[in-house]
Amino acid sequence: MVIVNDIPVENHLQSPIKQKILALIFIQISLKATLKSKAFETFTPQRFSLYNDGNVLIASLRFLFLDQNDRDQEEILEYLFDVYGNVFNVLNKGEAP
Repeated sequence: MVIVNDIPVENHLQSPIKQKILALIFIQISLKATLKSKAFETFTPQRFSLYNDGNVLIASLRFLFLDQNDRDQEEILEYLFDVYGNVFNVLNKGEAP
């Protein structure tokens, strides 16, 4: 397991990705997820996973944030990305099991 910015990264990809590109992908996804959650002060990434789904590369970010009632909420967002570090739109939005 690799650690990027103190967050564990589960890399299930068949082809290796350079650490620099992995960090770039993580930063982009963290920023997009923070903006989407609207929890700038309480956003806490928990786990970052990379995997293949056929010919598509997917990054999954599990994070915590406080809701309007100061309760912890856990959410998972998945994004498409490529081996060059480009991150595309979110695939789904759902609560963690």
